[in-house]
Amino acid sequence: MRTLLLLLTGLILVGLALRLLINLVRHRPIGRLFGLIGLLGASYGALWLIFFLRQGYRPVALGTDVCFDDWCATVTQVTRLPGSSNDRLTLAVQVLVSNHGRGRAQTPSYPRLHILDQRGQAWAAVGTGPIPLATRLQAHESKAIRLVYKLPLGAHNLTALLEEGPWLTHLLLPEDQPIFVLP
Repeated sequence: MRTLLLLLTGLILVGLALRLLINLVRHRPIGRLFGLIGLLGASYGALWLIFFLRQGYRPVALGTDVCFDDWCATVTQVTRLPGSSNDRLTLAVQVLVSNHGRGRAQTPSYPRLHILDQRGQAWAAVGTGPIPLATRLQAHESKAIRLVYKLPLGAHNLTALLEEGPWLTHLLLPEDQPIFVLP
């Protein structure tokens, strides 16, 4: 539904912009079209802001699938690595990715797993194993992936946020995001 609303708004805006150009070429008034474009853009922006302000995190347990269409991933294990120094904490996060699709291979679109602390500070993985998070999976296939993170030693109340999609997905109306609570 969120995608449909964005597409519908975008198509209407493109149609109004084309009509505006036609009116410019034909030397017809364009004030009303500017008003409609502004009203539609402001309405979607206000609706997006309301959803953004109401957005939150929904804690999920380790081992729970978080799915984006048919591509799913779950954090299965978090291990503190012995390479941790006095000022850095090194974590290895095991992620199980799977394709729940019906008969076709899938590659996720820009998947990301960030570790968040109690203040909302986010860290990206500094290393991966031989299989990247954005690996292509055949139908009903699963693969285990290992991601390594280096965090400040004082980071606590850690969670893992899984996201998928290009920058354009940030234009969709925000919704509660599942977040893994790490031990």
